[in-house]
Amino acid sequence: MTKYPTVCIESLTEQNRQLAKNHFSLCIPLAFELEGLGDLKSVITNEITFKQRLIDESLESNASTSFLIAKIQNEVVGAISIGPCGKEIMECTHQEWATLKEVGSLYVHPQFQNQGIGSLLIHVAVKKLDEQGIDEFCLDSGYQHAQKKWRRKFGEPTMIVKDYWGKGLDHRIWRIKLKDILM
Repeated sequence: MTKYPTVCIESLTEQNRQLAKNHFSLCIPLAFELEGLGDLKSVITNEITFKQRLIDESLESNASTSFLIAKIQNEVVGAISIGPCGKEIMECTHQEWATLKEVGSLYVHPQFQNQGIGSLLIHVAVKKLDEQGIDEFCLDSGYQHAQKKWRRKFGEPTMIVKDYWGKGLDHRIWRIKLKDILM
């Protein structure tokens, strides 16, 4: 368990399952709203359902995906996953990155954004990858708001897929070597 002022980063457990699901149910619609896509109700519902299924699967034995959660007191205020490459990365890279781990599902509660919680979650996830002997990973985003943060943190994306989500809505993918970001 890692502490950062009042923030505690820990692995997802059965006891936190519902809190994590509630976190995604709150944050995903707000992320779509921020992008001006709040009217895509079925897409939002599908994304929430997918994240909640991923949470359930991550708690099974021999799961390929794991979650870290950020908590303040007993409230989940952030989450991140580590797992195999997702559908978009596999599709966009023509499965060339299939052996890489993906760091994804990073959502921070709106009231706690821009306070370092996302950076802390990334840091702990990267440390876990390093402990496993993994030397590079990938991440992606279709959210333009998040893409700006990724560019500040990791530089320009390795790949830009133009109009992937619709006209003017590009998908960006980063391939990151741990040696370039670990201190």
